[in-house]
Amino acid sequence: MKLTDLHWLAGLLEGEGSFYLGESSTPSIVVTMTDLEPVRKASILMGSKSVTSSTVTSAGKRVYRTSLSRAKKVRKLLLLLMPLMSPRRQGQIERLISRCNKMEDDYISGFQKAELVTYLVKVKGVSQAELSRRTGISDSVIHNVIAGKTKRMGSYGAYWNA
Repeated sequence: MKLTDLHWLAGLLEGEGSFYLGESSTPSIVVTMTDLEPVRKASILMGSKSVTSSTVTSAGKRVYRTSLSRAKKVRKLLLLLMPLMSPRRQGQIERLISRCNKMEDDYISGFQKAELVTYLVKVKGVSQAELSRRTGISDSVIHNVIAGKTKRMGSYGAYWNA
């Protein structure tokens, strides 16, 4: 995912998204709107399989919805989004991440973890300690990523090209 797409998605989810535990305590990210195109784009960026429309507003407009509820994918997306969200949304995301943390981590497709860590610390000014607290990545791993000394993210188990 391109950085501009991540920022676009964060803005859309901040205003139109829902972060919650669904049926069987499944972590979910949902976008519901009456405009189809932003929902389609969100669906693609989130890795969702579909856009549905099952209701109509009192004004006669169709309501479109897309969701992501596979815990591994939800967790990965939440870790990318959290630093970009408001404190209220960050609290919702932290609750979902704690639920997702029970799942085995996999790759963050299309977005290298090293690039994200470096961007958040060097460009956005997020402290290494804050990034560690929010993501569960150790301070030493974050330090080594920024210094270009590591190619592996500890318990996260994902490799990338330095």
